[in-house]
Amino acid sequence: MSREISQIGIVAQSSQKTASGFARIQTLGPSDRIKNALRQLGLYWGIGLFCVLFPLLHFILVPFFLIFGVFMSVRAGVVDRELVDSSVACPECGKPFQLKTALARWPLNEVCQSCRWSFAILPDSRNLSAQKISSRG
Repeated sequence: MSREISQIGIVAQSSQKTASGFARIQTLGPSDRIKNALRQLGLYWGIGLFCVLFPLLHFILVPFFLIFGVFMSVRAGVVDRELVDSSVACPECGKPFQLKTALARWPLNEVCQSCRWSFAILPDSRNLSAQKISSRG
């Protein structure tokens, strides 16, 4: 199965300023989406099982994490793209900002490590077409 990596333009927006950049996005296949969903389900169900150790709170926490785990796994299984690499500047201080590898759920909310300013990252509406870079097996 090949994994297609494409490059898109992104825009970082704070309250008044914007900055442009790019992101490389990998298209996830059905097996990768299932792995992401099962990873989320295992994480929250594990937290739920750990909450059994807390008397009185386990009556609320265990059912909450069991239900929340199902919700989060469905949410992770729906996303079909993953950020691989990116380059954008902080709109406030202008310093380079690297996004972590994550599922591509727009908008991405980030905090600059230099100036501690919060900003949102969105796909560039002027550049909606993705440029295919490579395919890997």
